[in-house]
Amino acid sequence: MVGDLERNAIAKDGANKVREKLTNNALKLIDSMDPDAIRQKIYDLQIKAKLERDIENKGKEYKAAVRQSRTHEGEYQLR
Repeated sequence: MVGDLERNAIAKDGANKVREKLTNNALKLIDSMDPDAIRQKIYDLQIKAKLERDIENKGKEYKAAVRQSRTHEGEYQLR
């Protein structure tokens, strides 16, 4: 039992070191970028995220409409 806990702790420590290294590399990359390029990148990511949310919401609306249009026998009602 103790050996398993130690192995898990070592694995988590290794993963944390990798994450820390990746984070430091990302911060160095951002520091080297032009501020306007950073703003544009953030804007592009925000637009992409909004589009993904909008598509997901449309899908939910569509599924709700399909559910409402079904009769109890599983057939669709024409409106």
